[in-house]
Amino acid sequence: MRSITRSYHILFLLLLVPPTTALSIDTPPAPAGFSWYTAKNGVGTFLKPDGWFALEETKGNTNAVFISRENIKELGKFVVGFSVNHITSYSNSSSIKASEYAKVFMQKIIDKHEVISSGVVKSGPNDMNVARVKGDNAGVMTITHHISVGMDGRDELYLISFEAPESEWETYYKTAGQILNYIILGS
Repeated sequence: MRSITRSYHILFLLLLVPPTTALSIDTPPAPAGFSWYTAKNGVGTFLKPDGWFALEETKGNTNAVFISRENIKELGKFVVGFSVNHITSYSNSSSIKASEYAKVFMQKIIDKHEVISSGVVKSGPNDMNVARVKGDNAGVMTITHHISVGMDGRDELYLISFEAPESEWETYYKTAGQILNYIILGS
């Protein structure tokens, strides 16, 4: 198992601002081939590759965003893409803190898959638990990069991933890096 050593430039700007404070975020210019997508359900602001699709869902206290190569509305699934599940009022559904669950969640991922790399990235007040793993997704060998972040002070949990078939991972590695390196949560 290799440790995560690459640098993350994740923009966790809202972690410094109380949730009740109104904030306008000026995003930097999007890299060539991308535009910024701000979720209406409050999950955050993310880079969306040109020609890709965005979908939002809300069920109970979970808001989700999917940015994918495939149109999920038409196909009902995606093969290559990014997803974020944002659980609000986390303590209503668990007896452990969000930050502890983020660690437990990542350990379960690590225990069930072939691990390419894993580790903890110190990111301001909230650690990011990360793992890149290989696994079988409905008969297709897939590589998925997972990030879990528990924000105890805001009672929120973020479960983030980018996945692609192993045969396409190298093709989408730079796209994954762009998306995962520039995330503004909770905007």
